[in-house]
Amino acid sequence: MSNLNRIILVGTVSDKTETKFGLENNVTLSRFVLAVDRPSRQDGTHETDFIPIVCWGKLGDYANENLKQKTVVVVEGKIQNRSIENGAQRTWL
Repeated sequence: MSNLNRIILVGTVSDKTETKFGLENNVTLSRFVLAVDRPSRQDGTHETDFIPIVCWGKLGDYANENLKQKTVVVVEGKIQNRSIENGAQRTWL
């Protein structure tokens, strides 16, 4: 059995897209937070997950030019979980 790491999310962009240009090999990095609603409960309440998304290269350029706050998007990719050492400030790419 081969390993599979694939996820598809549908949600809204919750904040402004942050972009860094001219990184290694002139690659663009864009990041934003995707708000994904969970299904409603029987009592009518629901919860929202806020998931950090990182886009590289041409996809990063596209995200910078087109994604605005409250834009509904579909994201397909893989999950990467990163850890930090004690005392380090919590950041994501």
